[in-house]
Formats: sequence, C-alpha cells, structure tokens
Amino acid sequence: MSLIYGDNFENLTTIPDDGLAGLFKNCYPLVSAENLILPATTLATQCYKGMFFNCSKLTTAPVLVATTLVTNCYNQMFSGCSKLNYIKTNFLEWTNGTTSSWVENVSSTGTFVVNSQITWDPYDYIGVNGIPEGWLIVDENGNEYQKPETPTGPTTIVINPFDIWDVVHFNPIT
Repeated sequence: MSLIYGDNFENLTTIPDDGLAGLFKNCYPLVSAENLILPATTLATQCYKGMFFNCSKLTTAPVLVATTLVTNCYNQMFSGCSKLNYIKTNFLEWTNGTTSSWVENVSSTGTFVVNSQITWDPYDYIGVNGIPEGWLIVDENGNEYQKPETPTGPTTIVINPFDIWDVVHFNPIT
C-alpha cells in the first residue's frame, strides 16, 4: 500500500516534490526499511529529504532504485540513523546538492552497494554527503571496490631522463 497512491503504486515511477520528505522522521522504533518499496525511478525535488532523519535504531535502508538524482532528493535522508549499516543504490551519476548530509552520524562500519554500471570512482565521494567513511563498497554483484593506495614516505619522480627529484623536499638528488 502506498500513502500517496493507495494499492496502485508498484508500476508508478515518479514521485511528487516533497512527496515523502520527513515521513519517518524521529521514528525511533523503526529497525529496518529493507522491505519498504520505493518504486520511483524518476525523483523530484526534496522527495525523500529527511525521510528517515534521526531513526536511531534503523539498520537497513530501502533499496534506492532511481538511476538519476535531482536537487535535494536525498538530503538528510539517513542523517542521525546511528545504527544504519547497509545502503543499496542504483544511481549512475552523483550530482552535487542531491545528498547533502544524507549519511551524517550513521554507523562507522557498513556496506554501501553501487550500480555496477557507474563511471565514477566511489572513493571520490567519501563523507557525510556521499559514502560513509569506513564502509565497504561493493557493486550489486558483490564485487568490492578497492581503495586507492596512498603513497607513504618520500616519492621520487622523473622530471626528465637526466634529473631525479625528491618530491618531499623538492631537492635534486645527486
């Protein structure tokens, strides 16, 4: 059953502006939204903004099936869900201004599932406006995304075949 469309909702692919914004806000007893169906593949401005805001016992989010994000659509959606440790998404591009603070104060560990067709690097979107820091990132087939290695210590680069420089100190090596 749908709060907006009654029993005739599973084939609907759009949602109105502010459609479900704040729907479960501060619903402390809510533990899982895993079976909640969010069929909208076409989102609208602020349609899910703050939907689960401060649901502190929520562990699993509903599957987010939309492939395209719009302004403010997921802003603060899971903010304050301190036990949330699983989110599955389907969007193909991450657009600025669509997920502001959406995972602020969620669990420090968890799993974030992305669409295998993405063309962006998930590690470019770590933080409260993206993928929670410390979470495992996998695609829907279970393939894990590897975090790029950060070089440690001095790094040596070749500027030309005859000069080698110590990048940390910017001094020529003799």
